[in-house]
Amino acid sequence: MGLVHLMKRTSFVSYGRSLFGLLSAGRAPVPLLRMFRKLHPTERLQPATVPVPYRLRPYEPGDEDSWVGLLNGSGEFGLWDRRRLHDEVVGPLLPGGGVFVTVGDELVGCASACFVDEFEPYAILMYVALLPGHRGRGLGHALVWETMRAAQRAEVPGMLLHTENHRLAAIRTYFQLGFLPRLGTGAADERQWTDVLGKALLRREE
Repeated sequence: MGLVHLMKRTSFVSYGRSLFGLLSAGRAPVPLLRMFRKLHPTERLQPATVPVPYRLRPYEPGDEDSWVGLLNGSGEFGLWDRRRLHDEVVGPLLPGGGVFVTVGDELVGCASACFVDEFEPYAILMYVALLPGHRGRGLGHALVWETMRAAQRAEVPGMLLHTENHRLAAIRTYFQLGFLPRLGTGAADERQWTDVLGKALLRREE
């Protein structure tokens, strides 16, 4: 059975000044990959753990400047300032949906679960980022897991995310966390997913 028969189609509406805006305007090089993770109310999602000296903690008012610095330092999602952070993340943030990994007082990783009207009733996983020196240690897995817990507490029935073809390590993590490909208007089609899955899961070379 092909992927088309396994995935429900959904609509896609861009928002903010992020890559989704480029996609909607036809300027993104390729469609984004969309993935979905159902959240069952009775599913027991235990708190994530991270190795010493790391610590997980939620977003608190006053973290904005450090969050902007982290996103800029990750080098993955363009240039950030407080206005962009508010418009795309803090404004639509679910209660408890902003999660950080810290070392001492320094933010070294982040992820967020947001609620955007266009994707109702699902939460959107937004901007999972780690500073370069802290990657490859399972921290992204823990960050996403904690956003899932926040979405479940908010009684959201599932989470959507959008990512790019080259983020193979992240895609493997999303599969481990229970996310599955989801086709839809404006998102990656079956052919694109087949190619990505070959690289991400089968470690197929270019």
